[in-house]
Amino acid sequence: MVGVKRKNQWDKELEQLFQELQVEEDTPVEVIAERVESELSTSLKIGFFGSPGCGKSALMNAMIGERKTDTKITPGTNVTTHIWGEDDTMLFVDLPGYGGLIEEHTVDDYWVNYDIESFDVLLCCFETKLNRDDEAFFKEAKEHGIQIIFVRTKSDNLYDPNKSRRELKREIRRHLIYDVFGRDSKLVFTSSKTKLGIGKLHDAVTERLDAKKQDIFYRNAKAYSESFLKRKSKAAHRVVFKYSFLAAGKGAEYEDVLDTAVDVDVTVNRNETCRISSGSQKKGCRK
Repeated sequence: MVGVKRKNQWDKELEQLFQELQVEEDTPVEVIAERVESELSTSLKIGFFGSPGCGKSALMNAMIGERKTDTKITPGTNVTTHIWGEDDTMLFVDLPGYGGLIEEHTVDDYWVNYDIESFDVLLCCFETKLNRDDEAFFKEAKEHGIQIIFVRTKSDNLYDPNKSRRELKREIRRHLIYDVFGRDSKLVFTSSKTKLGIGKLHDAVTERLDAKKQDIFYRNAKAYSESFLKRKSKAAHRVVFKYSFLAAGKGAEYEDVLDTAVDVDVTVNRNETCRISSGSQKKGCRK
């Protein structure tokens, strides 16, 4: 009876996979496998723009949930890319602010030099206010349809003896963001120290991604809410199922994909044997 339930669940998820890939049941398995592997190799690229010292590195660490970047190193003028996740599919890119540009990288060339249109989401991080060049850059980005989220870092330090924190946030939101970029702009107040607003930032990021890239973010980012944790579990389940499908297509024995807490051994076309766990990390891969 249990075997029948597992088989029915497998068939149901297989049908959902075919719908997602826009293929028919009679499509050759090689074609379907190629599309699955293409999805599994898709990467998510998030840019962090802001002046040195505004807390970009600490914010990255808070979003990941572990220390991946060194917050003590003085930022340089070059792009720094932090890569992790299964098959290195998650990219956080530390972009130099205009104030730190080297001579040959002018503001006018910034857009092309740093391939801005390649980012799925841009996070504009600031601690005090944006300068005119920053404003011009993000206005242009909005006009190009690039997904932007403004992040006021170190918000636990917001203080004015004559105003409440709510009043301070209202003023920042209105004068620095709404009046400049429009009321449809998204601003999140965060603190990497206290983890204030990190969960809201995660929600803001996923709202700006398609389903495929949402799964990448859910699998790799730290869960700060029960709802995010549930989505993480479902995203992990889906990737395990896809790897199981690839294994089945290569003649491997049927695997139970109902419990994502159980590791599933799969063999992929790159001749790597990998173990995919419910923690969304690739372990023990060997070429």
